[in-house]
Amino acid sequence: MRQNYKIYPIDYIQELKNQGKRKKSRCFLEYWDDMEQSEHNSFGFYAKSWEVSKSTAHGYIKEFNDEIERFLAHWTIRNNQHYSYVKNQAERQPNETNASKDLKSGIQTSHIERLPNKALNINNNKSNVFLDKNFLRLYNRYRELYKFAGDRDKAYEEYLTIKDSIDTNIFLEAIIKYLTDKEIDGKYFNFANFIKEGVYLSYMPKRLEIRREDGVLKGLFSKEAETFITDDGKEMKLTIERFNELHSSGNLKFIDIGVPA
Repeated sequence: MRQNYKIYPIDYIQELKNQGKRKKSRCFLEYWDDMEQSEHNSFGFYAKSWEVSKSTAHGYIKEFNDEIERFLAHWTIRNNQHYSYVKNQAERQPNETNASKDLKSGIQTSHIERLPNKALNINNNKSNVFLDKNFLRLYNRYRELYKFAGDRDKAYEEYLTIKDSIDTNIFLEAIIKYLTDKEIDGKYFNFANFIKEGVYLSYMPKRLEIRREDGVLKGLFSKEAETFITDDGKEMKLTIERFNELHSSGNLKFIDIGVPA
C-alpha cells in the first residue's frame, strides 16, 4: 500500500492544463518530483527530457521556481498562523501573583484574566473584505473574466498595498484590458499576483499625478523611455524603480483612463 502521499501546487497545474499547456504541466510535475528526490539536473538535461530548446527549458524552470516559492510560502504562513493560534488560544487562567482580598468580604480571590488571542489579529483583514465594496467590485469582475481568480483574502492583502494610489474605475479598466488582451498567451496570474507582480501597471493609463514636497505634477509617463513629461512641457527622468517607489508610497496616482503604457 502506498503511504507517501504528497501535496502539489494543483491550482498552477490546472491553470496550465486549462491554457492548453498539458505538456508544460507534465514538465512541472517532473521538475517537482526531482526537487523532492534531490535529483539535481542541468538545463540541458531538462531540455532533452522535455523535447524543448535550452532557452525554453530555462524559462520553464524560472517560472517553476517562482511558483514553488509562492506555494511553499503559502504553507509557511499557514503553519505560522496555526501555531500562533494554538499558542495564544484564549483561555481562562488564574493569575496567582495578583491575588488580593475583597475589601468588603475579606475573602482572598484571584484575578481571572483572559489572554488575548493574537491569532485572531493575523487575518484581521478578512472581516474588512466584505465591507470594502471597491475591492469586491474589482475581485468579482476579475473572477467573472477569469476562472482562476485565486484566494480572495490574499488578493485583498495585496490590494491594500496599492489602494490609496489607484482609482477603482481606472483599475477596473486595467483588469478588463488584461483579461481580454488577445496577445497574451493564457492568463497565468490570479488576482493577488496580478497586483503583487505589477502586471496591472502595463494596463494603467499613461497620464499620472505625482506629489512632491514642492507641489503636484501632472503629465505623461513613458515606460519605455523612463521619462515623465509635465503638462507644461518639462521632461524629467523617471526610472521604473523610482516609479515603483512613488507608487507604493502613495505619491503617484493614475488620473485618467488611457492606452497601456
